[in-house]
Formats: sequence, structure tokens, C-alpha cells
Amino acid sequence: DVLSDPETPQYKAYQWMAHDDQHYQSFKETTSDVAILAEMVMQRYSVTVLHYSLGFTQETIGLEDECQWPSITCDGENVTELNFSDKMLNGIIPPEI
Repeated sequence: DVLSDPETPQYKAYQWMAHDDQHYQSFKETTSDVAILAEMVMQRYSVTVLHYSLGFTQETIGLEDECQWPSITCDGENVTELNFSDKMLNGIIPPEI
């Protein structure tokens, strides 16, 4: 199971969101709409898994809204583009994307 293997990007993303992601924790505490929270969690988890799978670290990801992360473009609060063309990437694109 990818969520129980500490070597997987999925595990790292889940652990980061559950324990260290201040933006997610704040959003979770202030949002009562379960559908909006679910959308936010799926989007944030997916791009976090992608970042970990491509070798980015927690410091690179940052703690603010994922729409403020490098290489991500959003329309409002929804990710619409991932552009890593200026990076020397090495990794696997995870199925979450």
C-alpha cells in the first residue's frame, strides 16, 4: 500500500498534509462545506504527490496555497496548468495526476 510505505511520494504527501501543512490545517478548521474541503484535499494531495515524485522537498513546496507554488497556474482556486519545462526533472508522474 503506497500510503504505508515511507519511500513513496504518496506517503510523504499524506504525512506532510496530516502533520505539517499549516495551510491545509487552517482551511480544514475554517471550512464547513464538506464538498469544498474534499475538492481542496484532492487537488492539494495530487500536486503534493507530483512534487514529491519529481524530487521536490517540503521546503520547495511551501506552506501557502498550492496556487502560489512555482510551476503551478490556477484559475481562481483550481489548478489549470503544471509547467515544469524549465526544470531538469527526473521522476515518474504519479497516477494521482
